[in-house]
Amino acid sequence: LTMDSPPTVFISYAPCPGRDASDVESTKQHRAYVLNLAKVLRWLGLDAIVDQFYEDCPPTSWPQWTEEQLRKSDWILMVCTESYWAHVTEKGSENPRWGHFEGHVIYSLLNSSRSGKFIPVFFGERNQAWIPTSIAATTNYLIHVPLPPNEKSAAELVRNDVEDEVHADFRKLYRRLTGQPSCEQPDLGSIVEVPPERPRHSQGVIVQGQLGSHMDSSQRKDFNPNIDPRSRLSQRQALRLAKALGRHWKDLAAELGFQQGEVDNFEYVGRDDLKEQAYKMLISWTQKLGSKSTWEQLRRAMEKDRKSG
Repeated sequence: LTMDSPPTVFISYAPCPGRDASDVESTKQHRAYVLNLAKVLRWLGLDAIVDQFYEDCPPTSWPQWTEEQLRKSDWILMVCTESYWAHVTEKGSENPRWGHFEGHVIYSLLNSSRSGKFIPVFFGERNQAWIPTSIAATTNYLIHVPLPPNEKSAAELVRNDVEDEVHADFRKLYRRLTGQPSCEQPDLGSIVEVPPERPRHSQGVIVQGQLGSHMDSSQRKDFNPNIDPRSRLSQRQALRLAKALGRHWKDLAAELGFQQGEVDNFEYVGRDDLKEQAYKMLISWTQKLGSKSTWEQLRRAMEKDRKSG
């Protein structure tokens, strides 16, 4: 991977990890971890900057130098510790080098469109409470220390073929800093035209439509055929259709070829029950036509009945 210019990464931290600034040993160790992180990032091609690189030839003004790094760097790694949170939020004593100045600049940038370049990182222990509130919801990374002490071993941290869960977060951080996502997003293709779908059994809708001309609203709720028009009328379907037909069953019987005497017989057998009369007629029709007693035949008969009516 080649870049026109390597991304710049400024490491922002508090010299001592805890509130006790007199803990010399913890301060010394913490500063060593920060310095080693900067070295590893530089070995891996990132222009990492930390104040310790300039302590032997300090700038004229540390606050001015710090603000310049914060504003011009592509990324800001915030090494989140208890003391760092206190200094940035002005809830701790002033740092002898930059006091609360760095916190002021950080918060002004966090409230601008450039807040996305701030990345919280932790050494050894993750504690969400140590992240400044403005970026508390952003992704943070846990860096296990100590980091490799030389360039060759540093390269092992980001190799995909090395199964190393201990440094998994470091690889994720490196991918983010270098713009190398683990899941590659494919190029955007063209919209594919999808034709409208036709009903699976379009004739079934026609059957329902023909029935609808003979039914009131309450009857329509009881009958909603979604069937193959080529299929035979079953006994169960005949029962539901008989209920839907109501007093119109005689009209359909005529279109199905029944003579008046047969209609009178259905009426007699069915007593005063319209549903039973219609059901007897439909069952007789299925027995007479056999395999030809299909929904398609019913549709044609109902269509003739509607036109004649």
